[in-house]
Amino acid sequence: MARTRSQGSRKERASSLVGELPRYGVVIAAVVLAWQVVRIPIEDRAPAAMAIRLSPTSPLVLRRAAEEELAAGRIENARSLAADSLARDPFSARALRVLGLTYARTNDNRRADELLTLAGNWSLRDDPAHAWLVEYRLRQGDFASAFAHADTLARRRPDLNPQLFRLFVVAAESSPRGLTALAGLLARMPPWRDTFLEHLYGIPEGDTLLGSLALSLRSGEGRFNDTELAHLYLNWAGEGRTAGLKYLRSQLGRPPLDRLIQDGSFSGPPAPAPFAWVMAPAPGLTADITADETDNNNQALRVQFRGLDRNEVGYQLLLLEPGRYRLQGRIRVQEGSGVLPLAWTLACVESTEVLMDHPVVAPAENEERAWFSFDRTVVVPAARCTGQWLRLVTRPGDRRTTAVAWTDDLRLSRAD
Repeated sequence: MARTRSQGSRKERASSLVGELPRYGVVIAAVVLAWQVVRIPIEDRAPAAMAIRLSPTSPLVLRRAAEEELAAGRIENARSLAADSLARDPFSARALRVLGLTYARTNDNRRADELLTLAGNWSLRDDPAHAWLVEYRLRQGDFASAFAHADTLARRRPDLNPQLFRLFVVAAESSPRGLTALAGLLARMPPWRDTFLEHLYGIPEGDTLLGSLALSLRSGEGRFNDTELAHLYLNWAGEGRTAGLKYLRSQLGRPPLDRLIQDGSFSGPPAPAPFAWVMAPAPGLTADITADETDNNNQALRVQFRGLDRNEVGYQLLLLEPGRYRLQGRIRVQEGSGVLPLAWTLACVESTEVLMDHPVVAPAENEERAWFSFDRTVVVPAARCTGQWLRLVTRPGDRRTTAVAWTDDLRLSRAD
């Protein structure tokens, strides 16, 4: 009977253990899951020496250890760890980059170039790989490839722009192939293009490089747009670089050279400033190119002035050769009489000598406010006057005046 009771007891314990197995299974699974949760941040953030003891086969841990060994100058250790990491994760761009850099440290540049090029192609975000490739390709004289990797860095790392922009400038100045490569890169309209062009205005060698780039990009979608070209033209005009302006404009043909005044009818397509009308509104002064009230099919310049201040209404840069010229046009006075507080002037860029000062005068018999013509002769001297500013300015008297006047069909021709 005792034996029977003992057998029954064993059966009860066995049955109880079988019943507990699901609960033990849940506990074991929970422990395993908890270890996985803890292991990931350990592998990612713990010191590599600790992480590699806890997870010696993790490709992430092996790669981190390889990076630390490379930083410490232990090249063979770094190479071995990077190779082990790649054996477990063959598509790790960072492990491949570490392996490539170990060969670069031992001057095996051919092998380093192969590995780092592959790492750079796998990951556009691997900055150290692209930085090494930029330097190496430049030493090899491969400007196009070097700039392509520099472009990858510039798109992601605006903080590196000063160094990268300096690299572009030095390379473009040192070799025609460098300039060609830079122009090709800018032609693809990278997001940092505007920032780079603006950077050039702040360095001594920027003017020359801007002109070279404008010429290199004279055709195609990547050419300087009107805003970029106007910025360059205005900057050179402000510096008195009229010889450079003449050459650049003649090579680009923007705007065309077939007219001494651009858009004298105020109806053509806009041209890059300042070889087009640039208006300068001010308090009490408005200047608009709009439809003529007497002929809706005709566009003209309308100026309205009520005030006491002397202002520049609008201007255009001319590049006239020395000689005698005739300025002709039409005016309609909508409001005002006698000598209006408006005048057309022509002055030299270099010397600021005023060559013409033609006030707008309303004829006494102009009761119907009709259009009338004007004709003025001006002489451009041979010395210090390679460029000229044609301006419409306000010239008020000692009391507040009001004037509304229209201008159209301005023409400039040789009068020799």
